[in-house]
Amino acid sequence: MAKTASMYLRMDPDIKAEVELIYSRYGMTLTQAINLFLYASRNADGLPFDLRPNPATRQAIKEGAAIVDGGPARSATADELLAELNS
Repeated sequence: MAKTASMYLRMDPDIKAEVELIYSRYGMTLTQAINLFLYASRNADGLPFDLRPNPATRQAIKEGAAIVDGGPARSATADELLAELNS
């Protein structure tokens, strides 16, 4: 199929440079990568990846909401939180 449509995008030049490097590892140009995304979106009849939060993210959201509502935090102090994060 001949390519007859053009698309003009405005994007952060730093992001553009970074993703061009990523796609070049696959031997692809940014245009080819965008076309691949569009074909995959068409085939999926939507976004070609799941945006729903995974179980760990859902649990973190619940914990955050409970803390905001005045419930107990998992860590009582910042030091406890840092120790947990570093373990």
